[in-house]
Amino acid sequence: MAGTKIVNAFLKIRNSKFFNTLVISVIIASALYAGVSSYNEIIPADYVFLLQVFDYSITIFFTIEILIRIFAERSLVNFFKDGWNVFDFLIVSISLIPIGGAESVFVARLLRIVRILRIITVVPAFRHIIDSLIKTIPRVGFIALLMFIFIYVWGALGTLFFDEVDPEHWGNIGV
Repeated sequence: MAGTKIVNAFLKIRNSKFFNTLVISVIIASALYAGVSSYNEIIPADYVFLLQVFDYSITIFFTIEILIRIFAERSLVNFFKDGWNVFDFLIVSISLIPIGGAESVFVARLLRIVRILRIITVVPAFRHIIDSLIKTIPRVGFIALLMFIFIYVWGALGTLFFDEVDPEHWGNIGV
């Protein structure tokens, strides 16, 4: 009974308009931060620390947000059944890995940019568009095959009609 109350509390938070608006706002702030941090050569040293605190705050917020979404599900398996949840979980998990060494600046920037992609999972219209694009991939493959056949047939006809006129260019299909 107490477990159900806790799940319902997290469910209420996850489904609230305020929470979703806050998540979108933090994703946009993360995008702005990714842009600002690309100017690290001209950022005064006093602000570098503040930007790092801001970056850590964003990471902490996303971690809490993922935990709320996990606890809002009846089970962990239910959370990971949704591919978008797996995508979000991976992005947040990777951003928690400490980075050191020469590549750290590049990897940190890359993670900040990838973190912006979370907007796709938060805004239902974006999710619908991406889902639709994924569903059309097989049809696009058939269209490409049909175009290949069409072009091949015209190429074969071209070799039949023009091979005697210009054998160097039209002697074969040229595959």
